[in-house]
Amino acid sequence: MHSFASLTWQIFEDVSIESAISCHNFGPWDVEKDPCSIQFRKIVIGRECAVKGMVALGANVGSGAFIKILAVVGEGAKVPARAKVVGNPAFATSTMTDTGKEKNSVWLLGCFKLLWLAFEIYHFFGLTLIAQFLWVPRLPRTWRYTPVLL
Repeated sequence: MHSFASLTWQIFEDVSIESAISCHNFGPWDVEKDPCSIQFRKIVIGRECAVKGMVALGANVGSGAFIKILAVVGEGAKVPARAKVVGNPAFATSTMTDTGKEKNSVWLLGCFKLLWLAFEIYHFFGLTLIAQFLWVPRLPRTWRYTPVLL
């Protein structure tokens, strides 16, 4: 376990890190008080992790986690143990079970995205239909775009 500047980060054994980790961030700009302030938050990375993406301030990465390239673990986020993390902002796509099999839950997210898309199309169609009945009869006949809408 390593520490620096009063325990701003902890990295345990057998960790592979392929990107820079920064434990500080510039605070809000306030001319009246202190115009330049730096904030420090502790970052914890558990044992046997592979970090190929970015880990932000205050993140807590569980043991055995795998953070894929271009994934951004947000400020104060907690990554569960043995999770595969992707995306910006990062989310766990699967976790490894005790038997060594990967428990995948990405298909559920994909199904919800498709259902939401169907709902949006249905909603847009309904609003367009209602607008046709309410507004088209009230359009002035001399308006140049009236024939296009009829």
